[in-house]
Amino acid sequence: MSEPQTTPQATAHKTGRFWTVAGVLVGLAALVIGWFAWLNPDPVGQPSTREDRLSYIEQVDASCAEYLEFFATLALDGEVSSSEDLVRIIDDMRSSAQALDHLWRTWQSIAPPRDADYSILRPTLDALESMRMSTDSVTDYLQRGLSGGAIDQAVLASELEQMTQHATDFRRLAREYGFAICPQLGA
Repeated sequence: MSEPQTTPQATAHKTGRFWTVAGVLVGLAALVIGWFAWLNPDPVGQPSTREDRLSYIEQVDASCAEYLEFFATLALDGEVSSSEDLVRIIDDMRSSAQALDHLWRTWQSIAPPRDADYSILRPTLDALESMRMSTDSVTDYLQRGLSGGAIDQAVLASELEQMTQHATDFRRLAREYGFAICPQLGA
């Protein structure tokens, strides 16, 4: 007996049916994958949740707590009745600025839970750096006054206001992210 001959039309029909079935299967697979992606979105590009942040917040808050302990030993306010009082305040402010710089560097070395958190944390870190720079500026201005230069009270008040504003911004931004201890800095 001879084998049945396949005609070109029959071969084309089988090949077409194969590609139709394959296309339907690929389409169904794409729908299933899309459905799973919709149910479980990929967190890449999304900021972390409060639960994801807890370890990071604890690490940074621990650094802030160390600074707060140091800050409690400083006497940055009070009345200046002598040049010795001014020297003490200048030294304490300089120490405060150095501690803020150390905190800023420590904070930057701790990686946030997700890359998208950097965009949220950047303004907080910028406010911390601005607070340090304002502290340096006030310290330098007071140092010039101690060295014999006149202290313009309006300029000093403006510098202090700017330092206070940076501290306020930092506290607000730190609180928004979820920190508990860091918002106490500069208060």
